[in-house]
Amino acid sequence: MEPLTWRVHPAARYPARTALLILIISMIGGAIAQITGSLLYPAIAMAVFLGSLVPYFIPTVYTIDITGVTQRRPGRVRHLEWNEIRHISTGKNRVYLSPVPPRIFRRDPGLLLLCPDNYLAVVDTIEKVRSHQQMQNT
Repeated sequence: MEPLTWRVHPAARYPARTALLILIISMIGGAIAQITGSLLYPAIAMAVFLGSLVPYFIPTVYTIDITGVTQRRPGRVRHLEWNEIRHISTGKNRVYLSPVPPRIFRRDPGLLLLCPDNYLAVVDTIEKVRSHQQMQNT
């Protein structure tokens, strides 16, 4: 089976939304600077905002192959083996793979695959690999 690899970069895909997001974060930083009279607190607030939005601003490369699913960002690589995946859920242009059953209020170490241009190919590849794995296990 050929691996399926694709790249997602929401900030580049939606430049108007990105500009608005940067404007809002800057305005919040400016408001905090005005209220506190300090540059330290807005710097901390902006670092937290931008840190939480890393998946939006930095490109992510996904690979689905016979061994599992890999998510690569600069400085971080995550991989889930097929035998670790216990729950799969799909949504609009996204697939979520998790090694634990879904529960409320629990940190989930799963992978969210964003696939705005190839959703059907991603779901099809996952189904093919999972059925191939099940056939080999029987």
